[in-house]
Amino acid sequence: MTSTPHWWGAGLLENEDPAAVFARIEGAVTFGELARRVGEHARRFASAGIGAGRSVALCLPPSFTLIEVLLALWSEGATVVLVDSRHTASELARLLELSRPQTLVTAPAAAIGSASTDECRVDMVELPDGRPATGKHCLIQFSSGSTGTPKMIGRSSRSLLAELAKYAALPGMPGVGEKVLVLNSPVHTMGLVGGILHGLNVGAESVLPTGHGLGTLLRGPQAVGIQAILGVPMHFDVISRTSAVQLPALRLAVSAGELMRDELWSRFHERFAIPISPVYGTTETGILTADLVTACPPPSVGKVLPENRVKVENDEVQVYVGESPYLGPGADDRVRDGWLRTFDRGAFTADGRLALYGRSDSLAVIGGLKVDLREVEALVSRHPGVADAVVVHDSSIKAYVRSQADRVAVADLIAWCREHLSGFKIPSTFIICDTLPRTVSGKVVRDPDALRQHAEAHRFAGEAVR
Repeated sequence: MTSTPHWWGAGLLENEDPAAVFARIEGAVTFGELARRVGEHARRFASAGIGAGRSVALCLPPSFTLIEVLLALWSEGATVVLVDSRHTASELARLLELSRPQTLVTAPAAAIGSASTDECRVDMVELPDGRPATGKHCLIQFSSGSTGTPKMIGRSSRSLLAELAKYAALPGMPGVGEKVLVLNSPVHTMGLVGGILHGLNVGAESVLPTGHGLGTLLRGPQAVGIQAILGVPMHFDVISRTSAVQLPALRLAVSAGELMRDELWSRFHERFAIPISPVYGTTETGILTADLVTACPPPSVGKVLPENRVKVENDEVQVYVGESPYLGPGADDRVRDGWLRTFDRGAFTADGRLALYGRSDSLAVIGGLKVDLREVEALVSRHPGVADAVVVHDSSIKAYVRSQADRVAVADLIAWCREHLSGFKIPSTFIICDTLPRTVSGKVVRDPDALRQHAEAHRFAGEAVR
């Protein structure tokens, strides 16, 4: 029992069977034990003066402790600024400067950035320049920053409860007693709401990755009972390529966070006889569309869920949010007359599903002709020697490429593009790297400045086409 039993999420801790397992990492925690631990943390925070109106940044590694502390802070009425522990010290400092919390709840330096662990020590640091929470937000998150500076986004308890109701009503979502492998980060929307909080809400069992790697987990005894997997395309790429993986109970694979490649969808489907089901949403809105029941290959992301208002205007997806979810500067142009610009390009199909075709800011004009950079990126990625690719417009079209084990030759990429693309669409420069940068949430970085800096340290070769 928490010290504030009537907080907005108290019902999440009231499972009919306190002995049922809530989550597993190395060990397991039952619903009853979770409630007890949340209460202990809540009493400690209350004695430290943390309560309603207090702004608290939470930066802990993925663990039972992270979940317990988040629920405890909410139970005391605090507004939680959720920060991914994989951020570097400089990135953390920038996010703290942007959000200005009064208290930082964190772990010892050795634990920060580490892989999932069961429990970790919790330290509280008072921040001298912090400001009290204002408004109705209980949760503050940051956008991925894949295209530039992260934006600060506020969610109210009413918003979170409404999203949980949508997940609970969504056909095909995991239910009571089902074992769900949650690979999405618990500090990002899909992992937190669609994974952890949904599991609490319906009584599902969440399996979180350990520090031994995804391949080890999938080959271990826990994999036998996994019935659903939540992840991003990168996770399903790894799963489909990992040898000796047996998932006999798997009935559902759900991907969110990034566009799914046709080739990856087909490869996973062929290997496991399970389609990868899409969930589309944003940090600002939560879940918007989904289809977990029928095969829904890309570019479709399913139908709009009830109570969501979504339209496509000038080929761009927009969502009605009423008021702006953004806190702080930098997003003034994103909400107009209550409609949020997602900057995702899409269209509704004849059967009412939403199809996504990339970002509206992925269109470039070359010599008066429009080039869809995602089309070029998809073509480059299909080359047999390419493991991954990012195509951006940076004064000209540039392709950053991670090759397979045998380094791909730039001349081969040029020939491949000339065979399949019009001349004006072919990248002017190919940069071959040993890795491509990703955000802490796994999204491919598309900011040209960040890509250039990364290429300086990881570049193999480059060659101009014209």
